[in-house]
Amino acid sequence: MQEQLSFQSKKFKDYHAELRSVLTQQQLSTFSILQSNRERILFIANLEVCPMFPISIEKFHGKNLEVAKKLKNEGNTQFQKENYKEAFTYYSKAILKTSPNLSEFSEILSVNYANRSAALYHLQEYNFAIEDIDFAFENKYPPNLSYKLLDRKARCLLALKRYNMAYDIFKNTITALDIAKLPTERKRKWQKDIQILLLTIKKDDEKETSVKSLHVEKTNNNGKEIKYDTKYEAITSAVAIKFSDEMGRYAEAKIDIKVGEMLLVEEPHCAVLLETYKNTHCYHCFIRVKVLYPCPTCDEIIFCSKECAQNATSSYHQIECSILRTLWATKLSVTSLMALRIISQKNHLQWNEMKNYNSRDYEPVYFLVNHETRRKPEDLMNRIHVALFFIQCLKQTSYFNNKLINVENKRISKLLESNDELYITELLLRHLEILQFNAHEVSEFQIQNEEVENGVSKFIGGALYPTLALFNHSCNPGVIRYFKGTKVFVRAIRTIFTGQMIPENYGPIFTEMKKKKRQCILREQYWFSCKCEACINNWPTFSEIIRTENFRFRCSNKKCNSLIEICQTSNEFIIKCGVCSSNINILKMLKTLEVHFIYNDKEFC
Repeated sequence: MQEQLSFQSKKFKDYHAELRSVLTQQQLSTFSILQSNRERILFIANLEVCPMFPISIEKFHGKNLEVAKKLKNEGNTQFQKENYKEAFTYYSKAILKTSPNLSEFSEILSVNYANRSAALYHLQEYNFAIEDIDFAFENKYPPNLSYKLLDRKARCLLALKRYNMAYDIFKNTITALDIAKLPTERKRKWQKDIQILLLTIKKDDEKETSVKSLHVEKTNNNGKEIKYDTKYEAITSAVAIKFSDEMGRYAEAKIDIKVGEMLLVEEPHCAVLLETYKNTHCYHCFIRVKVLYPCPTCDEIIFCSKECAQNATSSYHQIECSILRTLWATKLSVTSLMALRIISQKNHLQWNEMKNYNSRDYEPVYFLVNHETRRKPEDLMNRIHVALFFIQCLKQTSYFNNKLINVENKRISKLLESNDELYITELLLRHLEILQFNAHEVSEFQIQNEEVENGVSKFIGGALYPTLALFNHSCNPGVIRYFKGTKVFVRAIRTIFTGQMIPENYGPIFTEMKKKKRQCILREQYWFSCKCEACINNWPTFSEIIRTENFRFRCSNKKCNSLIEICQTSNEFIIKCGVCSSNINILKMLKTLEVHFIYNDKEFC
């Protein structure tokens, strides 16, 4: 009981503090002079004093037949009262409590899918209802009751104007009624009603009703198809990836880029959803779930579709599922969990085959900046401890296909029993270093009170985009990024001229935060001092601009682009730039300036 309380209350940082407190000065000195990560890992792993985080292993956790039956009955009660939304919710909860992998759940799972399809039919969600009907049949819905589902499926198809398919399913319904356990008169009447209905269905050639893939992101640059770079497939041909000793790799405009142009569309190498959103969003693609599809072995997470569930459970989630509660209990950052996700997406044999890091999907990740040589011993020790904890977790699963270690073991000593485990630990450490500088928050625009203007962007997870990670920071960004699930889109928000860097923003932005605070955040988190134009010229925040008596404009000379300050009371409309002496037409700029400030409940233009 004491161990369970400890498990619930202590975070991973407490265990690391415990390790740090028991190390002698001699051990710290020895660690600080080690030259390679492999040496550092083995040093920490062989410490007898290194504490292990207690791991809770749970298979099929949360699945409960009795609870599923109770929820199904609650759903039936609400359905009979014609409270279809409430019935749908109860049936969904019941489905979450069942598993298709355990035979004892088979019947109730199929019935719950069937019942939910009925609720969805009444809610006019016909496509979802058809999916649930198919799921019910996949889970061995009783054959003598199949006429109910076939009849409902045909009516859904009718509502969707898919007449040919509806016609065929209605014919199958008549056949299914032959084995139905119904009174003869009721059975004959049902068959006769369907035959009459069949006569009214005009069996013409169906028009294609499936939605064509528009690929909006590829054709929405003023109607022109976007051409993508041959080497970096996520960026368009307007973007070049360059390198300099001062800036490292960065994105540069190959041509003049206009406002609104799409510059990048990228799927993540890995993405991890925040625990907060586990019951509202798809654990795999981050889409807000309308009709949930459950994990077959836990009730902790949900998926938006069978496809997402299969993608996750055939990859990382088959490893992480049983240790998920432990991972969340550590309160490690989502960035740290992403380091594990990169590993769990492939088995250790696949990683052995990739020791040259030359795979198409992983090479761009491996060679992202990690600043290993600049790291202090304490930083390295913390990340090694996290990496060893992840190895401890993986060894509680089938990941290494070997004998599991003793769950009650409280020490890391002898944790690394093979070269495979040491190799994976080295990769985990590298990922923890890389992700510090290259991970992105994934956000969702959430509407408040059904008013778009009151919407806010919410952080729902983290992801690694290897190409986007090459874009450098500016406190005055030239692009904006947005997400559809886990896929990221990047568009220009101002004109970027040929040869200029294409800057994105890592968080601190000049409009909302003063230079001193921005510089502090960037040095602490990303280890660089920003030298963007907003920092060099110490641009004011928006709140400061509102209070100033002057307007600020950019010189229209592309080669100059200097800041020009003009008093609001000035009557002049032609101003000479103090740097390049160009004559600037202020009236022309004012006509294109459409910024509204709300201040003291009054609108100023």
